[in-house]
Amino acid sequence: MLAHLDSRDLGRAGPYARRVQAAAATAESENPRGAVPALVRGRGRPRDPKVDTAILATATAVLREQGYAGLSMRDVADRAGVSRQSVHLRWATKDELVIAVLRHHADQVPIDPLGTIDDAIARLHGVAGRGDLPLLAGIITEMQRNPALAQAYRDEIERPRRARFADLLRHAQQRGELATDVDLALLSEVLPALILRRALVSGEEVGDAYLDRIRRTFFPPPSGGAGPEGKGRGSPAAL
Repeated sequence: MLAHLDSRDLGRAGPYARRVQAAAATAESENPRGAVPALVRGRGRPRDPKVDTAILATATAVLREQGYAGLSMRDVADRAGVSRQSVHLRWATKDELVIAVLRHHADQVPIDPLGTIDDAIARLHGVAGRGDLPLLAGIITEMQRNPALAQAYRDEIERPRRARFADLLRHAQQRGELATDVDLALLSEVLPALILRRALVSGEEVGDAYLDRIRRTFFPPPSGGAGPEGKGRGSPAAL
């Protein structure tokens, strides 16, 4: 690394290399635990998406095994078979890596804003079925002690997810699948909370029977029981 060039090497290096070496040495002295961010992002080779995938998969495994407290950038790099620099070039801090893991998992069960009520139910089922809830529970616990992580989670994961879910419900409402007086913002908060509590607090199965109860309770047919085409889209019978 440039931070460890000796004086003879520096004498042969150009002024740019000497500046990078000085910055690296300063960063290492200010980050004794090794959490050194990427100092210079040059025009080098494009990032390899396979490395991204390996790092995220490894970080996920470590979080599941050891929780937030047991996660370290060094351990992730070693287990993923990549350099620490490769990790820090992508995510400068541990919290950034954790948020990237959560975003990656959220993307595996996307929310289609133009989807139907059935799509909303399927999304809830997908979240419960992936086995990611215990991982999320550990992060939520850490958020109580880590305001920066909590804020990043709210800004980058929770608010966008809630907005997309509310958009889905709004479009369903416009199609006549949902009553016009339903509080969409509240509903978009309550449904994921029910799944989280069911899976993590009560320990009960989030199966088809439970999801059907959610459908019948929170998605009753609009007044008259018929959608815009008189077919009752969104009603329990139609679903």
